Amino acid sequence: MNKSKHLLFLSFFISLAFITHAQQNGAMLRSIWENEANDDIKRYKALDEFYELTNQQFPDSALNALNYHLGMATAKMNSREMFSALKRRGNIMRLQQNYPEAISSYTDAELIAKKLGDSLLIADICGNIGNVCMYLKDYITATRRFSTALKIYQRFGNVEGETRMLTNLGSVFLTIHNYDLSLDYYTRVLASMNKRKINDRSTGIVFMNIGWAYYEQKKFELACDHYLKALALLESEKNMFFVADCYLDLALVYYELKDITKALEYVRKGKELNKTLGAKQGELFTKVVEAKILYDRSPEQALNIAESLINDVRNENLTKKMLYEVLYRCYKQLNRPVEALAMHELFAAYKDSVFLEINQFEIIQEAFKWDNEVQATQRELKNQQEKDQLKTTHFRKIILLLLIFFLVAGALIYVMVSNNAKNKMKRMALLQEIEILKKSDSNGLIISKDTLPLDRVAIEKYINRSINETDWKVLNILLNDPSISNNEIAKLAFMSVDGIGSSLRRMYEYFDLKETKYKKIALIIKAINICKEQMPGTEDQTKLS
Repeated sequence: MNKSKHLLFLSFFISLAFITHAQQNGAMLRSIWENEANDDIKRYKALDEFYELTNQQFPDSALNALNYHLGMATAKMNSREMFSALKRRGNIMRLQQNYPEAISSYTDAELIAKKLGDSLLIADICGNIGNVCMYLKDYITATRRFSTALKIYQRFGNVEGETRMLTNLGSVFLTIHNYDLSLDYYTRVLASMNKRKINDRSTGIVFMNIGWAYYEQKKFELACDHYLKALALLESEKNMFFVADCYLDLALVYYELKDITKALEYVRKGKELNKTLGAKQGELFTKVVEAKILYDRSPEQALNIAESLINDVRNENLTKKMLYEVLYRCYKQLNRPVEALAMHELFAAYKDSVFLEINQFEIIQEAFKWDNEVQATQRELKNQQEKDQLKTTHFRKIILLLLIFFLVAGALIYVMVSNNAKNKMKRMALLQEIEILKKSDSNGLIISKDTLPLDRVAIEKYINRSINETDWKVLNILLNDPSISNNEIAKLAFMSVDGIGSSLRRMYEYFDLKETKYKKIALIIKAINICKEQMPGTEDQTKLS
């Protein structure tokens, strides 16, 4: 007993030290964000730090700061900071079970995310809205929200967000009593977390959900093991809302394990923490659980607690069922038959309502199947439309490519025909030029074709080298027929075609001829011009026929 007191005092002083530290840091951060002389980045950073410091332990203080945050961001038209403040406000409202306010804040944040066109922000807020829909028992909408967010996270390769949505989808099936399917989801999530070495709040929540599934399957030892793992992580992360839920769940597990002392210990912790956090429904349900546990030890004490809650329990059927069951048992044990009968009737009515609610889960499961079939049909239609669109697009591309091909081919043919025509005209002009050169001397006198032999000396002098007999023979053959082919030259010169090719290449080099389509014609024109330039003029030459 003394040891227990010492631990209690130690826990009290640690908590007091933490609160004092938080208050000092909070005052310092407040002085930063309220000082308008500071730049905006510094002020927003102070608001972020204050939220992280207070949102789990002092949610009301966090809400006050978030109202300031939202006002400042709105005045400065900073959409991302407005989104952040609204989302955080929704988070606290959700944890405090103020669901209408939570939905309102989340919806405003979603509108901002859509205006920004930021898919990851949309996924983030979509998942949060799904969480509220879960609490409001709108499981179809919750599933659609989680699935929408999941697709976005998968598209962006955001593994953390993907894991979160898989956890939420597992929670849907857990809530509608499909425990095997929910455990399958959670097992996959834990495997992903272990692979990435994640061991934080999200891991703790998965352990809690696995514990709940095992509790509902009446595997209490397994449930206790997972809840204790969850509690260690959540306490180390200081996620006090989830810690409060974990306390309550452990109280119920230990009650089933017949360890009443531990069950009452966790009830006391849960009751105090829910009160501190302002979670009224959580505090109320914890008191009902306390009365249920105390019944075996003290029916009078259990009755006092239960009677004090009758006017406070409102819309939660499960809470009412447990409360009326406790009251019935207490009245019966204390020999108060009239009250016992009245409570039994209420207990039976709410027991039936709980069973009716459970039956609704079967309807919801069928709705899931129908909804999935509808969505599958819609996806199939969409895929078919996309395929048809692809076919149309592909056909248009083929037509366009064929049109381009024919246009390009037509253009190439036109260019080729045009070039051929130009080349023919150029060739004819060159040949005509040769004929003119053959008939004219430098003084404009007409001479016969035979009187204009090539001047070997003049040519050798011009090219500054001797011409061998083969090259000279080829040059004279070209003089007679500039358009002659290599094969015909070879026959006339009694040489091989390769030899003629070598001879022509040498002379092209000697005469310094550049690239041209008609090199043989250009070669003989060059040779004739050289000879004419070297021909001596005479005053008394007469025209010869």
